[in-house]
Amino acid sequence: MPAPGRSTGAPAVTQDVKEETHEDYQVMRSAIRLGSLSAFLVGALIVFFSLAVVVERRRREVALLRSLGATSEQVAKVFVREAVLVGLAGAVLGFLLAVPMSFVAARLGISTTGRARIYWLTFPWRDMLAVSGVGGLTALLGVLPPARKILRLNVPE
Repeated sequence: MPAPGRSTGAPAVTQDVKEETHEDYQVMRSAIRLGSLSAFLVGALIVFFSLAVVVERRRREVALLRSLGATSEQVAKVFVREAVLVGLAGAVLGFLLAVPMSFVAARLGISTTGRARIYWLTFPWRDMLAVSGVGGLTALLGVLPPARKILRLNVPE
């Protein structure tokens, strides 16, 4: 005979409602973490390709700098500094805004604990710092390949 609720349509009887609820919250937490990770990856791709486009659009500026006697290393440092500044600003801004945005989300009822009110939050500071660092490095990695490509070009090109 099939278990209740499986093929008969009868409601399933759970042994421990608290355990089942806990499992639901674990699934929801995993889904939120995966959603956050995918949002982070999409953001990283946007930064990566945006910086690549910035470098590609500045080909004439590179040619002008090279024709005025700038070395490839000097031109590359311009792009690397810009990427470092953008990456650093984004990492710091994201790190600092994570805390108030967490409280705003909790206040709006976006919670994986199932509680309507949250009086305190604990933050994984090391993990947040690591994610900010990865985000900052993404900007640098986004500028390196197109900068190398442009720096290999001759000035007349």
